[in-house]
Amino acid sequence: MKKVLILLSIFLVIGFFYFWENKNREEKERASIVPDLHKGIAGVNQLKEMRDENSASGPLFYTTDGEPINISKVNEIFDYDLDYFKSVKSSCKQVYNSVYFENLISKFEGSNKIVYNFTYNEEESSGYKVIVMPNKMKYSNLEDFQNDFGFCGNNSDVYPKMFNNNWLLLVSSCENSDCERVKNIIESNLNFNY
Repeated sequence: MKKVLILLSIFLVIGFFYFWENKNREEKERASIVPDLHKGIAGVNQLKEMRDENSASGPLFYTTDGEPINISKVNEIFDYDLDYFKSVKSSCKQVYNSVYFENLISKFEGSNKIVYNFTYNEEESSGYKVIVMPNKMKYSNLEDFQNDFGFCGNNSDVYPKMFNNNWLLLVSSCENSDCERVKNIIESNLNFNY
């Protein structure tokens, strides 16, 4: 019986040290992840806080990866008109159907779009632009959204990028290297909050 108690005590001591060592190893591994994230976002908790902050302030989720990017956000009235859609169809060499686009415009009547402008310095008037507006047409595939809002790229300052059941997202093309840098950072983690 004494040998059994000694063996049981040894197993308990070894088990305690085993679990204690595993716990310390896991904590060290978690701590080693944070410095890697410091390249841009300062930790998983900050990313969650940023997501919560963006959720409260609009439908768009983005991060700047710690870069000194200026962000402006403006609510504007939906201002695409028949001339805009006619121009899109013409530049894309597609057939323009005025009745279809009158219906489209009527669905968006009274809607706002949120225009985000991302720039590297405050003096820049134009940067990488992201426009979010409600999915009033209930697009179910990207191709239809792109077809209506012009994805062919000719003469278009913005083009459809993505959508979900609630929102449409258009992005701008870039004309300079600063804009391209901002675009690469923002687009790499751009998504909808809801």
